[in-house]
Amino acid sequence: MIDSMIRRPASTAEYAADVVRVLVAGSILAALFFFSPVDVAVFALVLLGCLIARALALAAAVDLATTLMLLVAAWSSVLGIYARIGWWDFVMHAAASGALAGMCYQLVARGAAFAAPPPTAAGTRNPAAPYKAATVFLVLACGAALSIFWEFGEWWGHSYIDPAINVGYRDTISDLAAGVSGSLVTGVLIALSRNAPRPPVP
Repeated sequence: MIDSMIRRPASTAEYAADVVRVLVAGSILAALFFFSPVDVAVFALVLLGCLIARALALAAAVDLATTLMLLVAAWSSVLGIYARIGWWDFVMHAAASGALAGMCYQLVARGAAFAAPPPTAAGTRNPAAPYKAATVFLVLACGAALSIFWEFGEWWGHSYIDPAINVGYRDTISDLAAGVSGSLVTGVLIALSRNAPRPPVP
């Protein structure tokens, strides 16, 4: 992962993703001077997610889409777009949760001894099938857990830092529903992809 962090970009998409990371760092500076401490914290979390995406050496297009989406989600919060466009909150929560759940899954999967599945004889059951289902479940679990922690963070911030942070039963439930939905979609996409981790060779 350290090698992935320090290597030079090798494609236009990788360069673009690194530009987005620089924009996130610049957004932190902008928030320090023009916005609130809560906004600084939001951009700091986004920068952490963008750096993790680079460390995981995601596919260039996935890396660019993830970093750009996280930056848009952060600015949407700072500029109050969620309060003005109700459906945008659900869309961005689903997208952000799905992306973060996918990265969380990559961290877990790379820590396990996954390898290519053993060859199967004609007419026998494919042993990779249950692992695909497990992949979906694991991504979904990661996304649900991250969504819960985020809602805890919103409640804590509303209670002890800034009452302007939007909380409430309806907001919390809709955010959790969006996070679970986005994570489910991401889990299915990962499980169906050619690069999804496979069961270990016995």
